[in-house]
Amino acid sequence: MSLPTIQERIDADRAVDKSRIDQDTIEGARAEIVSQVLAIAEHWQLKAAEWDYEEPYCTQRSMVCQEILDVLNEHLWDDEETKS
Repeated sequence: MSLPTIQERIDADRAVDKSRIDQDTIEGARAEIVSQVLAIAEHWQLKAAEWDYEEPYCTQRSMVCQEILDVLNEHLWDDEETKS
């Protein structure tokens, strides 16, 4: 089984959050925070690409962001996967 993408998981969390009107949900909180992390990662990935990955400052930050996203994607949604 392949992992869903971060964006797919954010979209699913937002859908759950919207379905629970007038409630604060863990899904909503997770979607908000992970979206912010994703935006930061995309920023550094674009910066690194602009420098053709030759400039260590941007490339290292892009790599760290990707590692963080990988960890989030593999472990943040563990509870939901064990329920299904």
